Amino acid sequence: MAVPPAVTQVMAAQHLPAGAVSFAIVDPETGRLVLGHNAQTPRSPASTVKTVTTFAALDMLGPAYTWHTHALIRGALARGVLDGI
Repeated sequence: MAVPPAVTQVMAAQHLPAGAVSFAIVDPETGRLVLGHNAQTPRSPASTVKTVTTFAALDMLGPAYTWHTHALIRGALARGVLDGI
């Protein structure tokens, strides 16, 4: 079965080459591949990469490290709502 046009349109709109995208739709009852695109291409799932990054940050910074984030605004801030940009 071919990749549905709606999926290829999204890939094109996001400038994703066909070779950079993989997916597999599997029937949960039978385990049969219903539809796939580059389904056998090895990929690094984002969740796995996040785990490695988190481990490295914990190892380097320690579990008690606190991030400080600064934000700049233009406009009035009233009761947690920004009126501006």
